[in-house]
Amino acid sequence: MPSRVIASLLGLTGFAAAVVAGLLAHNPAPLVLTRALLAMSALYVIGRILGALAQRALADHLDQYKAANPVPVDLSQPGENTEPSTQDTKKDDPSSTAATRLSSPKPATSAAA
Repeated sequence: MPSRVIASLLGLTGFAAAVVAGLLAHNPAPLVLTRALLAMSALYVIGRILGALAQRALADHLDQYKAANPVPVDLSQPGENTEPSTQDTKKDDPSSTAATRLSSPKPATSAAA
């Protein structure tokens, strides 16, 4: 897929450049379009080759990276909670539950200074 995108962009860029260059040189329209189509076709083939090379290089690099940096295997059982338990909080700590935090009065601030 990326090689087709690269090829298309390179081909259309070549077409546009050939049209602009031909018109600036005051060449007749049939000659300009013929040369633009030839440039587009040639650059499309070149783009497919470059895209395939880039895709292969990226795949090789990703394979090497995955081999050098393996993902650790999770040994926990399926369905087992791996989150830290909320039961570890201190029961006598008034800030440990949301209910006591919501019901605790806010400290009064003095506006007179």
